[in-house]
Amino acid sequence: MFAKCANAACSEAFEYHSGGSFFRFSRGNADPSPSDGISTEPGNAHGVEHYWLCPRCAKLYTLVYVEGAGVVLKPLWTEEPVAKMLKNLLPV
Repeated sequence: MFAKCANAACSEAFEYHSGGSFFRFSRGNADPSPSDGISTEPGNAHGVEHYWLCPRCAKLYTLVYVEGAGVVLKPLWTEEPVAKMLKNLLPV
């Protein structure tokens, strides 16, 4: 379970009825058999990580899995399209 928004820059505490976006990712890169033979996973681990973005962050970001980096925060819009949109809205 999560206690706060997955955006590290946000301190919004999780509340069940507050909305936002929920994500789950497989622990695909986890080594199922550590080299020392001692597993740190509980016996009933199901191999899924859960994340939550608060309503405000969910309007701006999404979570994606990046090979070698894990789960990362990604903007929903890149700067270029937003800049073009703003340019079209401003009077010349």
